[in-house]
Amino acid sequence: DAASTPVEGGHAWVIGGIQGRSERTFIGAEGVRMHLRDGPPRRRVGLVVEGAPARQGAKIFDSATKQLLGVIPSPTLGQNIAMGYV
Repeated sequence: DAASTPVEGGHAWVIGGIQGRSERTFIGAEGVRMHLRDGPPRRRVGLVVEGAPARQGAKIFDSATKQLLGVIPSPTLGQNIAMGYV
């Protein structure tokens, strides 16, 4: 989504070389540099969902509650999988 950075989503490689290079500018560059320097406040992770499939907008309950990004059955794993920010 528009509030997430490539670092949070695990895609820092697409903006390689930005760290320490102030001449590389784009919308959100300072936030990306901060996440590279200090670590992101959250990360996108893959999950295996036990039981019935979760629906979009379902809550992920662990040490904190975060929005679920997407859920899909995985024929290869034979289980439901999901992605979310934690």
